[in-house]
Amino acid sequence: MLRLLSYELEKPNSILITFGFSFADEHILKLVQRSLSNPQLQTFICCYSQKGVAAIKEEFKLWRNVTVIGPPDGEKLDFTNFNKYIFSLKPEKYFPSEEAEDL
Repeated sequence: MLRLLSYELEKPNSILITFGFSFADEHILKLVQRSLSNPQLQTFICCYSQKGVAAIKEEFKLWRNVTVIGPPDGEKLDFTNFNKYIFSLKPEKYFPSEEAEDL
């Protein structure tokens, strides 16, 4: 399975989107990092919290074709918020909890 993943990431115009994956598995982390030498590969890593954003940005700081997506401070990026504010044809403006209560 890892070999198939590697083959797919080496293809032109490939996109990898991860949600909820920490890259704690060293084998998968290194496989993805090697694949990032493909300049046509775009990688989007969605993190649940700001702590996750910081860790992932540090791990992938050498590659320009990685976009880390995370929530504003104090918020969590779950599937509902992801679909509502990011992965939508008409994304809504993101309001942190305390601002939404004032509307």
